[in-house]
Amino acid sequence: MKRSGLDAFGFIAKRSKKITGPCVPPVRSASLGLGKLLVSETNVTEEGGFEVFCDLDGVLVDFDSGVRKIFNGRGPDDISSQGQMWAAISRQPSFYADLPWTKDGRDLWNAIKHLRPNILTGVPRTKKSRQEKVAWCTRELGVQTNHVDMAGKKSSHERVEGRIVEGVVNVITCWSKNKHHESRDGAVLIDDRESLGGEWRKKGGIFIHHTSSTTTIEKLIQLGIIKQEKDQNTPDVIEILE
Repeated sequence: MKRSGLDAFGFIAKRSKKITGPCVPPVRSASLGLGKLLVSETNVTEEGGFEVFCDLDGVLVDFDSGVRKIFNGRGPDDISSQGQMWAAISRQPSFYADLPWTKDGRDLWNAIKHLRPNILTGVPRTKKSRQEKVAWCTRELGVQTNHVDMAGKKSSHERVEGRIVEGVVNVITCWSKNKHHESRDGAVLIDDRESLGGEWRKKGGIFIHHTSSTTTIEKLIQLGIIKQEKDQNTPDVIEILE
């Protein structure tokens, strides 16, 4: 018997420990009838102290399909005027809130959500986009969320609204070019924009260029952030060990 939503993946995350950064609260345990499940209510995991950040558009959320819906089947790469595209998006009443999942986005999220990753998503100049993205996360991710807006004035990376809350998934909205300000040793960013990788790595973080959930999950396993364990005689269980 497999846990619902795991899609044949059985994952074990590494043991949590304190590192420089957000405070790590105690570990709580639960039994779900599939064995012992120990869930660390933090986004910090070992070895070396990993902290996972996950992008939305192009990773979990299908931004391109939303654009095609507006432009009669044309995607972002087919539109010559980016200004025209963003203007059309801004006129939609709830563009970001209504976007669908990517075809394999749920597979990735089901594999990492027990790690309490933070969502780190870039926003356009239209302010309502920030709340729309939070609305999507609150509705779709199946976890408690908290909004932290870091898209400051004059393209700065500074707190506009909210604070990081422990034990929940923080949805951090910012200017895309400023994502590297959240990087540090052990910080892992999953993002489909390869151009963001250089600055992220310069700050000591690990950048995973997302092309599919399968390859991203494989990279997370290679890094030791999640571990796939297959045992034909026992059910698949996710554990985060104290």
